[in-house]
Amino acid sequence: MKKKIDFEEYEGDLWVIVNEEGLATQVLTEEPSLAEKQGFVGGLIEYAPVVKGATAPIPKSAGQAKMSEVISVIVDEEGLLKNKTPNTIATYAAFQEPFSDETRQPLVGSAILHLNVKKDDAIISFEEMLQLVSGNRDVREGFWLHGIHHYTDGVMA
Repeated sequence: MKKKIDFEEYEGDLWVIVNEEGLATQVLTEEPSLAEKQGFVGGLIEYAPVVKGATAPIPKSAGQAKMSEVISVIVDEEGLLKNKTPNTIATYAAFQEPFSDETRQPLVGSAILHLNVKKDDAIISFEEMLQLVSGNRDVREGFWLHGIHHYTDGVMA
């Protein structure tokens, strides 16, 4: 049975599925299996290097996000060879740099963000999130439009 995730009270690990367009499409409270991970990223999995102390935004409510600790970022090992689209959210989560043409090799394709969420994680606004992950470049608002709905374990509600 799927359960609603209350971001005001939830503490623990979350696996956020972010598609190629940077949209958070699913949030899981249990680690996906290897086969599920491969399905989410569309190929063999690779753990991207994550800078120490990395945080990433996860939609909390309309116009806000929690900046939660990044444990890992998982992508398609052959994403570059497959000419997949750069993933702004995954690139920021791993490297803590806004995505730009000067960014080290961006992460591409769908990604899985493994986050450790705490009640006292910093809260940021939509505008602050845009500045962080894109350096003021256009980011698809769908990441946030989906975020204003309630998550249930495994699917957007």
